[in-house]
Amino acid sequence: WLAAMLIIIFSGYLLYVHVYTPWKVQQRLAEVANQIEIGDYLPARDTLKQLLLTDLSAENAQTAKDMLAKITLAITQQKAEKGDINEAKSFLKNYLAEYGHGKEAEALWDRLDYYRLTLGEQYESLNKHQAALSEYSSIREDSLYFEEAQKAIRRIWLSSQQKNHQKQDIAQLVQEAETHFLAKRYLTPVNQNAYAVYQAILSLNPNHELALKRIEQIKTFYREHGEGYFKKGDWAKALSYFERYSIIDPESQEIKEKISACRQKLVLAKKGTKSARDNRKHAKNEENEKREEIQRLLEESGTESSSIMKKSVLTVLVIIFLTLGATSCAIKEMLLPGPEPLVKEEDQLPHKVAIIPFVNQTSNPEASSIVRKMFYNFFSSLNYIDLEPFVIDDNLKRNGLYQSIVSGEPVSAARMGQLLGVDAVVFGEVTSLGKNYALLYADNAAALKARMVRCDSE
Repeated sequence: WLAAMLIIIFSGYLLYVHVYTPWKVQQRLAEVANQIEIGDYLPARDTLKQLLLTDLSAENAQTAKDMLAKITLAITQQKAEKGDINEAKSFLKNYLAEYGHGKEAEALWDRLDYYRLTLGEQYESLNKHQAALSEYSSIREDSLYFEEAQKAIRRIWLSSQQKNHQKQDIAQLVQEAETHFLAKRYLTPVNQNAYAVYQAILSLNPNHELALKRIEQIKTFYREHGEGYFKKGDWAKALSYFERYSIIDPESQEIKEKISACRQKLVLAKKGTKSARDNRKHAKNEENEKREEIQRLLEESGTESSSIMKKSVLTVLVIIFLTLGATSCAIKEMLLPGPEPLVKEEDQLPHKVAIIPFVNQTSNPEASSIVRKMFYNFFSSLNYIDLEPFVIDDNLKRNGLYQSIVSGEPVSAARMGQLLGVDAVVFGEVTSLGKNYALLYADNAAALKARMVRCDSE
């Protein structure tokens, strides 16, 4: 009898687990389908969320996820039709934060990007450019709306820069543009670069021969460097140059294809690195990386690839003064003459300056590069001619000095002057790097020790 009782109990358990439970789940899914049919979305959504917390079969789990995606799309459409696009976007983001890694969510990612584009256009029409840039720059690189967003970012970027040149005549603009061009300040820093000024010239005279010629030369520079790195298989550097080219000529199909190819190569390289890991650890890391990627995509600060266009001069200056904190006083003393300067004649002051790679004293391997870019943007607004960092780095690498400098080995300012053709060199040491939040962006907060040394002082 005991054996028979155990068999009956075990059989009942199997029937419950393998027959009754799946049947019950099917019944609840059928009820949800009916609720969706009549537009009763919220109760249906609650039921599906409860089901997804239980131990569903793979087939039922996928059915529930598909239904939940369908409901989310319908609810956001209702909100958008009422004019609540911000609320629709927020609702979508909450869904994607939890369920955004499945195939069923792909249409919802596209819808989120559509709302971001729509909001960006609304903000832009109201001249709320910072808010518009935040929306445009958040759109994913593989989105249907990415190109449109990049065009909008470029439009705002050019407009904001040209406003600063409205009171200048063509002769003044040509002089300024040529100064930037000869210093190879082609696209950066914001408001202080050759391309922006040549565009201002063309807004006054669309057929200005020199401006058209220089813009073509800038395009050639970025294309040739991009192709050079592409042939070497340095996809990250190639992508950087091609993306800069696309700022000038966003319609170039050839460059679009090169950008796409670089991104694909970078993705494949990342996947190749992952496949070399231990399988169990790989699965866990992959899940974490998916979640981190979803969080990154849901942030409003956008991606690194468009940083040249995203930040206005106001943002850059706010970031510099907020993030450098106490060291800003030291920078001011270093760069601006004191009450009784030793050199009083203007023609005796350094004219052309190089900001060489900073020494990194932090645990973050990117700290030196990040802080140097911040410093470069600040420094470029002052009355000096400065070389673009990539020009300096290429020269140092060719002469075998780059690694010595970044490792903190002493280097002669006189030698730097001869190699780089400058009057002074800025040396720097990054001692800390963290996060600071200014305006609409999350940016890096840094501590930097820096000094400017004349090349003829040694």
